[in-house]
Amino acid sequence: MITREPLNLSAERPADGSSTAAVPPRFLSSEELTLKLSAPVRVELPRPVEDAPAEPVVVEEVEPNDEAASATQAFVPGSVKGQVSPKEKKGALDHDWYRLDVDLEHPRVMQLDLSPAGELDLTLELYREGLKGRELLVSLDNGGKGRGEKLPNFRLANGQYLVHVFPVGKKVSVEKASPYTLTLVLEDARAGVETEPNDDHLKAEMLALPGTVTGLMQRTEDQDWFQVDLLKLTPGTSRLALELLPPVGAGLVLTVFTQTREELLSVATGKGKKIVVPNVAILDGSPSYYLRVSAPEKSKPIAGEYTLKAVVEPLKERTEVEPDGTPEQAMRLFLEEALSGWLPYEGDEDWFRIEPPDLGLLGQAASHDDADGSPDGDAGGTGGPTPATGGTGGPTPGTGGTGGPTPGTGGTEFAAGASGAAPPQEEERPAFRLQVSGVPGINSVIELFEEDGQAPLGRYDAGGKGEGELIPNLALPVHPILVKLSASGHNGSVTYILQSSLVPTKGMEVEPNNRPEEATPLRGPSRQMKGYLALVGDVDCIRLEAPVPRLTVTPPRDVDVTVSFYDATDRLLDQSTSLAGEPVHPRKAGLGATLVCLKLAGTAERGAAEPWIFVIDPEAAP
Repeated sequence: MITREPLNLSAERPADGSSTAAVPPRFLSSEELTLKLSAPVRVELPRPVEDAPAEPVVVEEVEPNDEAASATQAFVPGSVKGQVSPKEKKGALDHDWYRLDVDLEHPRVMQLDLSPAGELDLTLELYREGLKGRELLVSLDNGGKGRGEKLPNFRLANGQYLVHVFPVGKKVSVEKASPYTLTLVLEDARAGVETEPNDDHLKAEMLALPGTVTGLMQRTEDQDWFQVDLLKLTPGTSRLALELLPPVGAGLVLTVFTQTREELLSVATGKGKKIVVPNVAILDGSPSYYLRVSAPEKSKPIAGEYTLKAVVEPLKERTEVEPDGTPEQAMRLFLEEALSGWLPYEGDEDWFRIEPPDLGLLGQAASHDDADGSPDGDAGGTGGPTPATGGTGGPTPGTGGTGGPTPGTGGTEFAAGASGAAPPQEEERPAFRLQVSGVPGINSVIELFEEDGQAPLGRYDAGGKGEGELIPNLALPVHPILVKLSASGHNGSVTYILQSSLVPTKGMEVEPNNRPEEATPLRGPSRQMKGYLALVGDVDCIRLEAPVPRLTVTPPRDVDVTVSFYDATDRLLDQSTSLAGEPVHPRKAGLGATLVCLKLAGTAERGAAEPWIFVIDPEAAP
């Protein structure tokens, strides 16, 4: 009978009680075993692990161990003195296998450190023997030639593990023995430090709220999964705020999933740049979320730690939350309301949906006050995008604007049949204005789409970085339209304010009026009109009831504008280009015009922030 013995029982223990130098395991004969068992045995109860941490056991690799079945016994804590040996068979490479038998009284973590072996490039693999066979847990090849490998913070379960060490590389050749040391360290898990394995949702680590965890990407294809409990949170009253700080010079990807693993959003960092997502919605029906940290595809091995932070913040009413990056996820934007939101990462898009109003209720929406009691007016139609004022405020208070509700009031919903008031006449029908406040570091862009989210209606990018955007005079929609807000740049700490408000159309051109048949009419005693060329490609056309002997068009000062004059048959009579706000009068050829159209000159790169003004001179006949 042959019995395998993990330690050298035949060795005499020194008088001082210290352990002997470990040697490779060997087998006892049946005669030796009988003598051992017949000797007196002194039984000592083990002391608690906290009082007597296990002493590291040093062993030497025993060849042959090229297969798992002949693996050299190793111990944790401990170390193995091994070497990559040349093989007689041409092209054959040395493979070293080590077996670990783990029997712990409480959960602990292991750290594997593989030293360099000459100039070889080594791979370190960890397997576990289970009911379903041998499972590869980790495969590391990050160090490269002449460098070692490291696996920190691996959660151990009782059972048998296998460690596999072997050289890799193109045309690798081992000409001489190259020694290495495999060190196995056992320690308690530290709070706030990621432990492996957590490379899928089934092995996700729980992350308390609020909570911070420090982790390490073990390999290029590594994924670290965490789970946050949302069961005690009420949807609509809280938001999840996330931060991910990658290692210096490296980029990571943060992906959020529901409990059923439906992807909510995925955000990539720049190299060494922090991701901030302050507004993840708490969705009804998902008592927990999964957070996955991964490396970008085709990236190089990442060296260094990352930090992931998750906190719960109160959610104010009428606040944009993620996910809202598709037309199907668009948030309702009411006429006569303002809401707040974030553009926290590059590529973020916020979609909103505007429904057509009930004409019988137009103008009946009551103004609301800000929290400090001051009215929240619109821009009054006097200027361009709102300058940034520290990034926390909304649109500039107006001078004669109609006012609008503050964020959180829910806006005014024009419900059909809610009033018996007669609808206004067409010439009294108001327009509406969209305005987004400036945010430091962001150049925002507003785009309008048909209800399908595919057919574009206009793109507005007149404001610069930190200035916001203004669409001053949109015709009220007759069917739902979509608004997409995006930006160049990002800011995860400062909110924008997106405001929609009704504006009177008297004396104001109304979009769309790009074509002669859509021209805004100048009727009755009106002698002046104002408008905006708010986007590149915009054309504003004005229709007169009759020719006038003299008129003046004053374009915006910040762009060059081409002014065209047409007769009653829409035949071109005259055309002039105004440079930086220079007034334009029709020359002799343009007298008798009944249609005037303005458009940005061909050199314009963005829309105008200031309005143009069309005036029939006082001496002209009405």
